[in-house]
Amino acid sequence: MSRVLVIPDLHCPFANKDAGRFLLDVYTKMKCEEVVCIGDEMDYASLSRWPKDPEGMSASLEHLKGLEQLHKILIPFRKVRFVTSNHTVRPLKLAALSGIPSAFLKTYREFLQAPECWSWEDKIIIDNVMYFHGEPYTGAQAHIKAATDNRMSTVIGHVHSYAGIQYMKTGHRDEQIFGLNVGCLIDPEAYAFAYGKHNRGKPVIGCGAVIDGKIGHFIPMDGR
Repeated sequence: MSRVLVIPDLHCPFANKDAGRFLLDVYTKMKCEEVVCIGDEMDYASLSRWPKDPEGMSASLEHLKGLEQLHKILIPFRKVRFVTSNHTVRPLKLAALSGIPSAFLKTYREFLQAPECWSWEDKIIIDNVMYFHGEPYTGAQAHIKAATDNRMSTVIGHVHSYAGIQYMKTGHRDEQIFGLNVGCLIDPEAYAFAYGKHNRGKPVIGCGAVIDGKIGHFIPMDGR
C-alpha cells in the first residue's frame, strides 16, 4: 500500500510560480512515497493547432524555459511516473502530421532530458487505483464518469475548471470506489491561457494525494 502525491497539469513554462514549494509541502505533510504526474507537464503553446499569440515565445525558447521550470519543480522527487497527455505529445503529433516516421523522432525521455528515474505510461495502476490524464472526459462530472467507466477508483487531471472527489458504491460487489480530479497548477495569467479569459469556469489550483488506494484528497493551494 502506498501514499501517492499526484502532480496535476503544470503546463511548463507556464506553471504556478509556487508549484514546487507547494508540492514538496504536500509530499512531506502527507508522508507520500510515490509521485505520479497526471500529464500536461509541458504546454507547447507554440506548437498548438489553435491560434497563437504573436508576442509569445518561439518553440525553441518555450521548450528551453519549460525544461528549466519542470526540472526545478521535480528536483525534490527522486522517482516520478508520468502519464501521457495531449499537450506534452504535441511535438510528436505535429511530426506525425508532417509525415515524419517515429524512427526519426526522440522519445519523451530524450526531448525532456529526463533522468532514468522518470517514466511515461498511458495509464498507471497503484493499489487498484487508475491514474490517467483524463481525455476524453470533460466538465464537472469528468472524474465520476471516468471512475464509473473504468469500474475502479480513478484519478484524472485535464479538466482545469473543476477539482474534488466523489465516492461511489458499485452494484453487485458493493465495492466503494472514488473519482478524483486533481485540478491544475498553472499560472492563470500566462498568455498561454488567454483563451479562457471570458470562460465562466476558472482554473482550480491545487494537487492530489491518494492514501493506500482507499482515500483520495484534493488539496487546494493556499485556499485559491
